Amino acid sequence: MSRRTAIIIVVAVAVLTPAFLVITGVLQKTQVSPTPVSLIWWTTEDNAPAIQGLVNAYRGLHPYVNITVVTKNAATLDRDLKDAWAKNQGPDIFSIPNTATASYQEFITPLPSKTRVAYYRTRNLIVRQEQEIVYQDEPSTTPRQVRSEFVEAVGQDVVLRNGQGNEHVYGLPLAVDTLMLFFNRDLLNSANILDPPTTWEEFATHIPQLTIYDTEGNVTRSAVGLGLAKNVPHAFDILSLLMLQNGTRMVSPDGSKVEFHKSNVQGVNPGLIALEFYTDFAQTNPPQATYTWTPESPDALDLFTQGKLAYAFGYQSDRVRIATAAPTLNFGVAPVPHIHDNAFDNDATAPAGDQLRKITYGRYHVQAVSLKAGRVANEAWNLVQFAARSGAVRNYLDTTKQVAAFKQYLREQQSNPDLAVPANQASALRSWYRGTDFAAVEQYIADLIESVALEGVEPGRALELAAGQVQQTLPEEP
Repeated sequence: MSRRTAIIIVVAVAVLTPAFLVITGVLQKTQVSPTPVSLIWWTTEDNAPAIQGLVNAYRGLHPYVNITVVTKNAATLDRDLKDAWAKNQGPDIFSIPNTATASYQEFITPLPSKTRVAYYRTRNLIVRQEQEIVYQDEPSTTPRQVRSEFVEAVGQDVVLRNGQGNEHVYGLPLAVDTLMLFFNRDLLNSANILDPPTTWEEFATHIPQLTIYDTEGNVTRSAVGLGLAKNVPHAFDILSLLMLQNGTRMVSPDGSKVEFHKSNVQGVNPGLIALEFYTDFAQTNPPQATYTWTPESPDALDLFTQGKLAYAFGYQSDRVRIATAAPTLNFGVAPVPHIHDNAFDNDATAPAGDQLRKITYGRYHVQAVSLKAGRVANEAWNLVQFAARSGAVRNYLDTTKQVAAFKQYLREQQSNPDLAVPANQASALRSWYRGTDFAAVEQYIADLIESVALEGVEPGRALELAAGQVQQTLPEEP
């Protein structure tokens, strides 16, 4: 063997031997472990165990990320958040109602264009298995994807413009909930009503058949809890539903001006018509054909749960509570009624005809990443996207019996008997308020209802007053 050949062999062995030893697993490849990350997630819903399931699935892929889930009181969330942030504490991820996204915008870190995370993977080598750490840049969900992949209302609620006029995603939901009509089968059968109504016109004809009056015309058994606010859960939602179905433009296209009190180009005021229709259920001066509800009546959902009310309006979360509290109650759920024929559309951008009639109102929670998250906002947003879009959210939805916000999983629920009604309504879900103080606005609308139904205030005047109050909570015109 020549000296040159020997040198080549020695060099080849020196180069290839370490590579061979790494491939076979005799030697381990040196890797840089990711820095441990700790996240705090505040939720206000009674869903911490289900969220923990999402957390466990995420940590199976990213074990270096430690996540603590904390359940907070919804009534004190705003104060708790701001108190904690003032001390540079508080959550990295927090859950807020969809109507509050705009009011928290200044406290939210918008979704970045990408996130970078580490995955732990196992490689099978010749003599052993080796855990490999792979760093990966993952493109984030874009505003366009939010609008196309989630139900329509989500894009309207979570895609907001920043101070420079650029669109960003400020949160993502795990589920949505739509307003539904609950009906007591036994009470309907006793009045020879075969099916729940599909239109408001049909609904109105059921009221005299189901209401029991004494000899002086006083209500002794109501048909439905409507017409007031204090003893009608979701009164804001129901009135909003009626207004939206009737073609009311609630606010201007840019969201800066209240318009639910205005007449349309035909000179018809659809918001006023909806308000009068709603308050007629509690109107005694003079009594209307649909008069059935009084200020002395108990909470409508409580009365329905006791089997003493034929109809009530509520959400999937209410349905679960009713079924738990009254397991023998013979009740069903139906889509909310719709207007038979809409002729009052004053919004050129709104859907017309059948599409308008299919509108329902909905509520849901948005998971957002706080400014306080700082360096860990990267992992926090990666977790939120995983929770909202990955297959793991299926288990969350199954556990909580909620309706998917992500269309891919919503389609699977539309044939589920327990979820078919809200799942089939989800694509028509709407909400309209995107100002800075939803709690105040909800009270303004409650005052509007009560002033018309109980105090005799002229409906048009009351509507103007409420519009002025709501206007104070909207952002200025861009």
